[in-house]
Amino acid sequence: MREKINLLAGEVPIENAPLVPISQQENCIPQHYLKFEHRLETVEQLILDISFSDRFPIFVGEENGQLYLQVGIIGIDNYLPASSQNKDKIVFGRKWRVEPQLPTSEIIQTAFLALQKAREHEIRELFKINQHDCVTTPFNNHHDLPLMAQSRDWMRPRLSSNPESPGIADVEGWLACIRYDHARLELSKFEKISENIWLIGLNIIPNEATTLPELVYSEEMIVVKELSQNVLYLTAMDRLLAMSNEYVEEHFSFKGFNRFSRQHSVLAIGQLSAKTRSREANKVRDKFSEVFSEVNYEVDKSRVPQLTDSPLSRKITQQLASLNVELTPVKRYG
Repeated sequence: MREKINLLAGEVPIENAPLVPISQQENCIPQHYLKFEHRLETVEQLILDISFSDRFPIFVGEENGQLYLQVGIIGIDNYLPASSQNKDKIVFGRKWRVEPQLPTSEIIQTAFLALQKAREHEIRELFKINQHDCVTTPFNNHHDLPLMAQSRDWMRPRLSSNPESPGIADVEGWLACIRYDHARLELSKFEKISENIWLIGLNIIPNEATTLPELVYSEEMIVVKELSQNVLYLTAMDRLLAMSNEYVEEHFSFKGFNRFSRQHSVLAIGQLSAKTRSREANKVRDKFSEVFSEVNYEVDKSRVPQLTDSPLSRKITQQLASLNVELTPVKRYG
């Protein structure tokens, strides 16, 4: 039987880690039987094996002894006319902390999530509404939240002065106000399927200025639970966000493997997990069980936040006490 170990940089087997059979031909040491000692070079090596898009480079940095990932976004300024820009620029997303003891898979997943959120930040700015003779981007991430909290009554949807219930003409008019990455959204289906629930089909019609690759001419279906302009826009944005996330899922790969692709079998993934985490796999030598538990305990302990006498710390202490929860991690034996 072959051994499928293939340790990556920064990975070290826990002492006496057992080999676990994943097929009749192969054994492996599962990730949860490894220790991790990541540093800048090992994280960079992982990122080198990630592929997504040249327009979303992933940087690895170290600041005050803390490793982090950061996504760059290359493109034009979303708030300026494309005709006035003759060169792309790069902007940077937030920094995502990477702990040295973080499992390799979790570092890869952090990169995946950072890409999804960086892309989401951009597409929220690409949903534009023609409103009172100006163009607005109500779904962008730059709104003044403290000001909005102070103005919460003003944030509520205005009731229509039209006594009649909205109909197909209203929906068509609401959609005509939208541009999403220069694409138009047109009504293709309008069906009431039950009380206060409508099935609405949207034709997405891009033009030569559209940059998002998922916006090929297509029809998307959404379900709205209230026929109003507000709910239509919110539900349409939900679907556009889902389309972006699905695009990242299909095109993000590690060593050529698209881990999050929906082409993979959910049952096969579950079966592999069961093989590596079954009770039989955990029936190992006592010496290993003790070391395994101690390693997990030390990792858990390293993640415990420090509380002080600040108002927030006192609030959290009260919350934990009310739930009879302690900050100290519990040792788990395999």
